[in-house]
Amino acid sequence: MTLRKDLLRSFVYLLKRNGLIQTESLREDSNEGFSNRLKLQKYVFIVRHFGLDMNYSFSLYLHGPYSPELAKDYYSLDLAETTAVPLPKEFKADEFLSLVKGKDERWLEAVATAMDLAKDWGIKDNKECKMLADHIKLMKPHVADYADDAVNYALVILR
Repeated sequence: MTLRKDLLRSFVYLLKRNGLIQTESLREDSNEGFSNRLKLQKYVFIVRHFGLDMNYSFSLYLHGPYSPELAKDYYSLDLAETTAVPLPKEFKADEFLSLVKGKDERWLEAVATAMDLAKDWGIKDNKECKMLADHIKLMKPHVADYADDAVNYALVILR
């Protein structure tokens, strides 16, 4: 098993212990399975900015940043395996967990999309926040109510 996959398994355990995903449904072809996979994709995308970069490449898809490599890895993870590698010391787990705890998948999608677009567009300050939020509202009406908040969080995370 690769180090990346070992780190992913350890990260999945952290998410499960904190009630952020249910690993039992991760591979299910159900609404709950889809929701857990979507959240995992967004958590892995966001956590890179908290000192845990597992080197997955992401592209913007319908529900925000998505990594086919990550999907392949979580579908093949042996979740019954109990050994886990330690997460890096530079990983700011408490900061990450306090950001994402209690947030639903629409919030995660909005923030991850805002982070991806802000980086691609070179947005670094609040002057262009409204333009980015308006773009997210237009392209993703199902997360429109999160767009303004998402852009603000994205810029803080990216700094």
